[in-house]
Amino acid sequence: MTKLLELNLATNDLKELPQSIGRMTRLVTLNLSDNKLTDLPLSLGYCVGLSKIGAGINMERNNITDTEMLRKYKIGSDHMHDYLEKRMIVLGEPKLEEYELPFGVPTAVKQATTPVVAATKKVEPPKQQEPSKAPLDEKIVVLKKWAHTTIQSELRPKLTQIQDRNDAAVDPQHVVALAQIIKNLKPEVDKAKLVIPPFETPKAKLQGATTKIEQLKAVVSASVDELALTFRGIQKVLETTDSSKDVITMVQLVKGLKGVFDSTQI
Repeated sequence: MTKLLELNLATNDLKELPQSIGRMTRLVTLNLSDNKLTDLPLSLGYCVGLSKIGAGINMERNNITDTEMLRKYKIGSDHMHDYLEKRMIVLGEPKLEEYELPFGVPTAVKQATTPVVAATKKVEPPKQQEPSKAPLDEKIVVLKKWAHTTIQSELRPKLTQIQDRNDAAVDPQHVVALAQIIKNLKPEVDKAKLVIPPFETPKAKLQGATTKIEQLKAVVSASVDELALTFRGIQKVLETTDSSKDVITMVQLVKGLKGVFDSTQI
């Protein structure tokens, strides 16, 4: 059941969900409406599909006590899942049980290659058997792919755009605007440098820069180089680690950088 895309648990008088739901890393729709839930399991932070546009969690008419969770829920699925993911990192990754879906309630499900079926029996954990690591590996692969693709297809092109505009700028105010974008990215870069392989921070090439605009453009160029090396460092970690903690840390860094770029007009 780790390949489920949709899970409907509405109107089942549920008071809590098991952490094992975090194994459903492909889940894109989760209907929890009309239950008695007061909180959601930390492991939902693993279910990255819930952050997609048109996807998410329906938790209407429950008893959720986390006011920040409710606030993010009202904003949208991406904000909601981002909150769940960050909460999981702060509070600690939960231990996922060996079994998959111990609900014991009627469940409407949909898989990528099979029609909608109903799960009505509690799935007991196998006895005297080593826990399967396949779902965890699958989750790591999904997160790695998202972070790598985001860097390659979104962040690097925007960084190139900043460099191109900096090279072509003749108005100091245009360069100042680009410098402000770099400044907004700096906190995320500083966080990344604490956890990625170390590199020498590029220095601005001020030799021969005689005017204020030339000096400012040199500083922006050096900052662009630093960002490029930061992206490379994140990708290096993603390529070499199988630690779920490291992968999630890299994903959070990419999300932070992406958030700054998305909120800025270049």
